[in-house]
Amino acid sequence: MSEYDFAAWLESQIGQDFEQIRDDGLSKAAVLELTAKGITAKIPGLTRNECADLAERIKRVLVFIEYNVKPNSVSAEDWEAYRPLCEALVNKQQMKPESLALFD
Repeated sequence: MSEYDFAAWLESQIGQDFEQIRDDGLSKAAVLELTAKGITAKIPGLTRNECADLAERIKRVLVFIEYNVKPNSVSAEDWEAYRPLCEALVNKQQMKPESLALFD
C-alpha cells in the first residue's frame, strides 16, 4: 500500500476505531498540507498540487465520519468508497445507522 494513495489509505482505515481514523487522517492531512505549501520536503512521486488534493480528500472523509453529512464537492467515486468504512463504523456503533441512508 502506498501511504499516499487515497483508496489504499481509506481501505486501511476499515476496522479501525473512530478516534484512530480521525487521528491518522488529521496527521496525514497535515503532512500533505505542509508539503503542498513547500514547508516540508517533497513526497516522492507527488506534486504539491497532488498533496493538496489528497489532503482535501482525506479531510472530507473526516467531515463525513465526524458529522454524518455528505461533504461538499466529494466526487461520486470517493463517496461510494466511503460506504465500507461507514458500514464498519456503524457495526462498531461509532456512527449512526442513519448514515448509511446517505448512500441511497
